[in-house]
Amino acid sequence: MGGIWWLAVTVMIATYTANLAAFLTAARLNSGINSIDDLASQSEIIYGTVADSQPQSFFENSDSDPYRRMWSMMQLEEMETMVHDSTVGIDKVRKGGYAFIWDSAVLEFAASKPPCNIRTVGPVFAKIGYGIGLQFDSPYTEGFTLEILHLRQAGKIEQLNKKYFTGECKDTSSGTAAGESTINLSDMAGVFYCLFGGFGAGLLCIIGEWCWASYRDDDRSLCRSFHRRAVLTRKDCASNSTCCQDSDSGEEVVVYETQSPAQNNEQRELDYALEKQEHPKTLQISIKPPSTMI
Repeated sequence: MGGIWWLAVTVMIATYTANLAAFLTAARLNSGINSIDDLASQSEIIYGTVADSQPQSFFENSDSDPYRRMWSMMQLEEMETMVHDSTVGIDKVRKGGYAFIWDSAVLEFAASKPPCNIRTVGPVFAKIGYGIGLQFDSPYTEGFTLEILHLRQAGKIEQLNKKYFTGECKDTSSGTAAGESTINLSDMAGVFYCLFGGFGAGLLCIIGEWCWASYRDDDRSLCRSFHRRAVLTRKDCASNSTCCQDSDSGEEVVVYETQSPAQNNEQRELDYALEKQEHPKTLQISIKPPSTMI
């Protein structure tokens, strides 16, 4: 019976794993645009940037795919893809059917503010840092550098980022790479349902077997059978595992007493007869002493 149960558990785990893998694959395929590669491989949504800007120069001078392919698409529909400034591009995104490529700081700030109908997707690409322009060999260069490093180490930069880039809108960024899907606790809930369901089914089977055995012992009084079955169960637990103290070594030795099924039945009949006290003086039952193993 135990082997059949473990086989059923193995089949259930394999089935659930296959279904979970299929679910995550379907979710990844149907998740829309999650990266620059997804944007370049589709044609339903047009995309662009600010005309005569640094992002346009990046696409125009890039020799790698998909940036070169995206620049070709932008040139085909230049009137629709290029905008005059970032405000026009963000407003065009809110109307739908358009993806605006621009500075991540500006886009994250716009996505964190109402009406909360836009979001940024995918990782940042073509990273270009900000800088403070100073005169060559300026005496203030070292001071600015040390102070910026001090603010970063003290966490002030992170505090300013949370202050100005965390607005009323939630989930403004996908925060995942291309086609990446994560497993949440809700996705694994079925495993726990099967686990606790198996525990509950096993407990019900044990209770049912115990009640059926009690009923077969004495069908004249079910309550009396329950009581006697509980007494016999307690005695079996006490007799099958006992603990004694070794006087020489001072260590505890556990002695397991084993009995054959026939001896168990004879012992139970004896206990039942003694409990009912039916002719205890004329009772003659021969019981072979149980073998012991230390």
